[in-house]
Amino acid sequence: MTEKYKPKTSISTFEKVMGEAQIQISKEKGKCRLIFRDKEICEKPVILKLEDCPDEVREGKYIVTLSKDKTQMFNLRPINGLYEFRTLRFSAPKDKPPVPKINQQWNYFYFTPILIIISGKEEGLTVPYNLHYNFGETQNEKGESIVMYTKGGANAKHTPLLDEYLTIAGAWEAGELKYADNLLPQLEKRVLRANKSFKGIMKGGWIDKLFSNEDMPTEEDLSEEEKADWNEAE
Repeated sequence: MTEKYKPKTSISTFEKVMGEAQIQISKEKGKCRLIFRDKEICEKPVILKLEDCPDEVREGKYIVTLSKDKTQMFNLRPINGLYEFRTLRFSAPKDKPPVPKINQQWNYFYFTPILIIISGKEEGLTVPYNLHYNFGETQNEKGESIVMYTKGGANAKHTPLLDEYLTIAGAWEAGELKYADNLLPQLEKRVLRANKSFKGIMKGGWIDKLFSNEDMPTEEDLSEEEKADWNEAE
């Protein structure tokens, strides 16, 4: 029996060190000093050359991502707060299209839009937003093969988040999307063309909730915890 075709997937082998750290910068020495809150991550301060840090590195408390040997900083992002974002790109190897990745521990496919903060004191910082690749194939009224969401239902968690992002980012403004084994290049093209800005609440260094600019909640709509995050970003 001939095996059915399956699209290629990317298996992440990237090893990193990530945690909350206080960043101190000495422009005269061309270096920055990182003091991790969790001493199990790193007991002593980490000293890096500024040339081994992102261009947008700055002083303050951030979630930072370092190489396994702690000689290079890949990313820094805010911990909590409300920010204005735009999609910069979908995560992919240099000069290659984005493809679904697999989480081997929990056995699911996902992809990562890279969001960039476009206003305020944290402008220029980027935040990865991991989303489950919950797509399947269905047919429209003409019998054409188009995209549908999978793993929905009353208790679904990840598919509503996927739909929330793609809707807010403008992926569906062009209507139905023709099904393909790898939908990410088409979705990325649509999102970048739409060029939507939107708001998002961050908690613990991760995106917690997104809002379109047209559907921004009032302060009365927020929980006490969300109000604190909101006020912290203002």
